[in-house]
Amino acid sequence: IDGGIICNNPAFYAYQMANSLNNKKKIRVLSLGTGEKVFNSFAAKTMSRIDFMSKADEFMMNIDTYTAHYWLKMNMPDSANTYLRLQTNPSVNAMDMVDKKSIDGLINDGEKLYAENQVALETLIKTIIDERYAPKAPAPAPAPAAASA
Repeated sequence: IDGGIICNNPAFYAYQMANSLNNKKKIRVLSLGTGEKVFNSFAAKTMSRIDFMSKADEFMMNIDTYTAHYWLKMNMPDSANTYLRLQTNPSVNAMDMVDKKSIDGLINDGEKLYAENQVALETLIKTIIDERYAPKAPAPAPAPAAASA
């Protein structure tokens, strides 16, 4: 799901759909952010209304991203092993640019994000593969019947 369609971080909605609508119990979420507007702190008491309103886009673009991330991190069962959020700040100005320089920039951004998070990504992927495809341990053999005297 593209975040711009529903929200800027649709991971929360994906989790809710898997959990509630599809009744899934083992849920893992890999949330890939494609960039965020950097939020600069400010002293509201010293700002004019115009200055304050100029910060609204930063707030509006980021609030659902951070809220979804925080909720999943705090509420997903075993979130340290079931939830991973990766965020990048792309080197290109627009995600919809298709010229060679922009595509190369996106590829470089993706490779950098992978390199920075390789261990966490591979751990999550290995866990999913092991749970789904690892041979199941055989059921224990029934205990021998006790001899009657």
